[in-house]
Amino acid sequence: MKRWGLRVLLFPLSSSRALSSTTDAEVLTKYRRSLRVPVSDRFWEAFVAASERPLRPSLALTHRRRGGPVTKGTRVPWWPLGYFVDEDRGLDVGHVTGQYYLQEAAAMLPVAALVEGLPPRGPLEEEEEEDRRRRFVAVDVCAAPGGKTIQLSQVPNVSLVANDASSSRLASLAHNVARCGAVVAISHSDGERLLLREELQEGCDLVLLDAPCSGDTQSRRSEVTLAAQLLRNNESPAGTKKKKRQRKDDVADLVETQKRLLRAAVRALRPPKGRVVYSTCSLDPRENEDVVAAILDEFKGEIELDPPDLFKGIESDLLPGTARLWPQTYDTAGFFAARLVRRVEESPPPGRRKKHPQKKKESLLLKSALEAYLRERWDLPSAEGVVDLESDVVRRGPDLWLAPPDLPLDVTKLNRPGAKLLGALAVRGKAVASDTALAAALHSGQVKCFHDFAVHIGPRLVDRRSAKLQSDTQLIAYLRGDDLRLPRHCIAPPDGTLRGAVLVVVHPTSDLVLGLAKVVGGNKEQHNNNEEESSLSSSSSSGEKVHLKNQLP
Repeated sequence: MKRWGLRVLLFPLSSSRALSSTTDAEVLTKYRRSLRVPVSDRFWEAFVAASERPLRPSLALTHRRRGGPVTKGTRVPWWPLGYFVDEDRGLDVGHVTGQYYLQEAAAMLPVAALVEGLPPRGPLEEEEEEDRRRRFVAVDVCAAPGGKTIQLSQVPNVSLVANDASSSRLASLAHNVARCGAVVAISHSDGERLLLREELQEGCDLVLLDAPCSGDTQSRRSEVTLAAQLLRNNESPAGTKKKKRQRKDDVADLVETQKRLLRAAVRALRPPKGRVVYSTCSLDPRENEDVVAAILDEFKGEIELDPPDLFKGIESDLLPGTARLWPQTYDTAGFFAARLVRRVEESPPPGRRKKHPQKKKESLLLKSALEAYLRERWDLPSAEGVVDLESDVVRRGPDLWLAPPDLPLDVTKLNRPGAKLLGALAVRGKAVASDTALAAALHSGQVKCFHDFAVHIGPRLVDRRSAKLQSDTQLIAYLRGDDLRLPRHCIAPPDGTLRGAVLVVVHPTSDLVLGLAKVVGGNKEQHNNNEEESSLSSSSSSGEKVHLKNQLP
């Protein structure tokens, strides 16, 4: 079940206008001067050649990986879960099921720098046991489409808010986070506005700011020459309604945006030792070293550069302590990264250090009701521990969500509080609107399961009620959205009554849950969402096939 045998045709992108060799040379000469880095002709020729080669495929593993090596590739030097691979894996089952995320190797550098050297138990060293166990509060400021968010979600003891200001990119962020099984709160806000919220002021342990930039290193991804990429950034196609591209005077506007975001990120850092990584996919010093130097000067005495060990060998000559990753060094895209840290305070003002929020009684009520639901409706002998004690269970409207704990924000007011598990059915046409009513719905089974329930709770339930696929054909059909008809013996439990939702498992010997399907009793579709309404008796003959209605989102 390694590949589907499918391919996507990739059409090279043409430049906005034909370029003469003279124009190319002029563009590259001007760009070389703008980088302000004294390099030899040999180095420059290697840089241009590397910038015009197709990107080397790479991926980052997630915690959903199941059994055996996913890849035989070479490990990315700065990220233990990152691998260079020999071909694009975008149509592999492993990618579609969230066992890994396709991510350019250079883009893995900022998260690796952010988390290197984190204490294993928590960010505080006070005597109170409660504080020592608190999770790191993290914000990914410009998160879409989600590669770095997913990467950061793999780090233990991190509670994460992923934010993006673009409404058009928010859907891809939510989809990728859900596919890879990450419990992440998602916010749709201007990055500066989010970071300057009162709840986050000096309340963040980790801030990842992969800032909007000119993207002058993206020629490898665009499959154009470096000169063509630079001209794209400096031209705005006339007579079109496409999004305006960066013109020459726009770099100054970008720099102001970058400073504004980094300034807000610094103010959100918890003293002492809160850290922010600032990064771009540009090599323009105005967007990189100059921005960092300006913020260091503005917050002199409050923050300092804190280069991690992984910056050794790629340190910038323009600002020591920051990293400048040239494309030819590791055959990647170009990248810049800097890590800044709040300085240690010997005696912080009383009351300045923020405590993490206490778990609400309502959360404990809902968690208890969820465990009762799993025992009574999914036949789980003991549901204790199925729901991570470090996670919060919260209600928004009629829905039950699994949310990252210890966040100073009210996650129910964000775009997505976390992973959407279950929804209470309306009672006499009225939606459930209280924690008590939702808990009652869980006890009575008057709920419907969402896809996140299968991803996050499902692995503990595969022996209780699941349909185990037997072939690549069935796997492809399910992922395509088709309904399934499986022999009765392929569905657990082998005896008893099948009812409502069942988990769909990728392989008979695996606990990797793909999603949900719904038993259609008597081969007739049931339109009532109540999971108790449709069932199939175990008296069916062993040769009879069970109709499962696909419930993939």
